[in-house]
Amino acid sequence: LLPPEDACSYLQKTVRSLARSLNQDRLFHAGKMFHRIIGKVVAAAKGTKLALELAETASRTWPHSARLANLAGQTCINQGKQAEGEAHYRRALEIRKVWDYYRSEFHENDDMYNVWKTP
Repeated sequence: LLPPEDACSYLQKTVRSLARSLNQDRLFHAGKMFHRIIGKVVAAAKGTKLALELAETASRTWPHSARLANLAGQTCINQGKQAEGEAHYRRALEIRKVWDYYRSEFHENDDMYNVWKTP
């Protein structure tokens, strides 16, 4: 395994490459696979500039991910960037509210609910 800072740099390059090379649909699905490893690497490199850069790049690359917005918020707060962290947290909460509202309108057995789960 790579040391945390090297892993941050490697993932940062990978995320940027994916953002340039994949169409939006494939990029969306790549985000579902990458968010956990990005979270683990950022946690391992906690407090470093590279961790912050990775969290913010991932959050910009996958703007519909509440998990990555929350991670960017945590990382900013951990580095003393209160205003930026709060902005990321607000976005994460807004994404979550949209999902909760959607779920309240459509039952799980409704065809529209399952559109969101389609690979």
